[in-house]
Amino acid sequence: MYPIQNTHIAAISKLGAWQLEALRIPADIAKEYSEILALREKIKLVTDLKTAALYSVLPRA
Repeated sequence: MYPIQNTHIAAISKLGAWQLEALRIPADIAKEYSEILALREKIKLVTDLKTAALYSVLPRA
């Protein structure tokens, strides 16, 4: 484990229940974030496919 991780774990273990609740991400925000990540992956896939198709069409030198 890296030293920074140990520091974070120690800090989190000292938090009270109400402080931990304040750190929790609301479900609707988490859902929107996961949808954004899925869309980013789809965009990356389409971009990669388009790039691959472009390179397969270009004449080779």
